[in-house]
Amino acid sequence: MRANQWRDAFPAKGHHVATKERLAAMAGSLCAVCSGVMVIKVVAPDPRDDALQLRTYVCAECGHSRTYSVDGGES
Repeated sequence: MRANQWRDAFPAKGHHVATKERLAAMAGSLCAVCSGVMVIKVVAPDPRDDALQLRTYVCAECGHSRTYSVDGGES
């Protein structure tokens, strides 16, 4: 995805950064669509803030995805 597509997909208004606790919950979460296991698929720099990363989790069963902006130092 190109940088301008990231900006369109993740507008600045209402932009939230995940906490360490939220990251742990996301890593073990189930898909909201089919209850399949969500796995991390893509990690990319957040074009709005160099200290952040965009992490995309994808369902291993149905392909549903969720992307979160997180502190680049979080594991």
